[in-house]
Amino acid sequence: MISVSIVDDEKELRHSITTFVNGSPGFHCVSAYNSAEAALKDLPNDKPDVVLMDINLGGMNGIECVERLKAAVPTMQVLMLTVYEDTDQIFKALAAGASGYLLKRSSPTKLLSAIREVHGGGSPMSSSIARKVVASFQKSGQTGGKQTHLSPREEAVLNCLAKGLTSGYLPLGATMMSDEIAETVIRGGYFAHGFTYSGHPSCAAAALANLHVIEELGLIARTRDETGPYFQGKLQEMAEHPAVAEARGHGLIGALELVPREGREGLTPTSMLGMKAWTLIRKEGAMVRGIRDLIALAPPLIITREEVDKLFISIRRGLDRVWD
Repeated sequence: MISVSIVDDEKELRHSITTFVNGSPGFHCVSAYNSAEAALKDLPNDKPDVVLMDINLGGMNGIECVERLKAAVPTMQVLMLTVYEDTDQIFKALAAGASGYLLKRSSPTKLLSAIREVHGGGSPMSSSIARKVVASFQKSGQTGGKQTHLSPREEAVLNCLAKGLTSGYLPLGATMMSDEIAETVIRGGYFAHGFTYSGHPSCAAAALANLHVIEELGLIARTRDETGPYFQGKLQEMAEHPAVAEARGHGLIGALELVPREGREGLTPTSMLGMKAWTLIRKEGAMVRGIRDLIALAPPLIITREEVDKLFISIRRGLDRVWD
């Protein structure tokens, strides 16, 4: 049963949607409000699965209401249901935290489908709204005209920062850092880190879906209280392996520093035991990261105890052969 709340200042429409939702199998309307102010006061206590939100509410508008509701209850899912279809209102609503955007002229069947989609983690939109969103991204993907207050060099740098410049799986862009950090990176020579930019709509969509899964499955609490401590226990057991000099980590992140048969004294700039271990462990069915003379572990938050056991069995088998 999907519970729904409605925020709309039109009495007849509010009544019609309430009646329709309650008459639809698998749906139930738990509350209806005629203003944003009333909704902010009581709606969090209703704990609906999905909120249907109008924009023009007379007093505080629906976009501001969404922003405040999301600040109070971050997991609340809001579907905008409005007559407005201009790009500015669409993006303001989505930026405020709305999960979807539907026009009031949409059919009842489309409304139920959208509610179900939002509840399932999707972001439904009326076809005309989706077209505007796509057009906006296509427009933003084109290099804009020259800004009169920027020099040509400044404009070139800004484009590198704002746009994806490669055709990788996730676009790569420039990264800004202070002179102090930049000088340290330059002096260091070897900088084993990659920068990707996070503003691409594909990246943003993936992030929103990922956050939904994290919240829905309670992965933060599970990592903190269950799988994280269990993972660290298994990690510390590996410190007893003859090829391991040190095991360190926190939560679901760990590293094993490796040494040759001769111990730390036998380490050389070219020993690269981490890379060798990475190859051997991969053959055993697990993925780790080889970095010079250590291996780094960072399994996904959804990992289970049983999968942690399998991971460390593969790691141990690989390390058993790292001195061969």
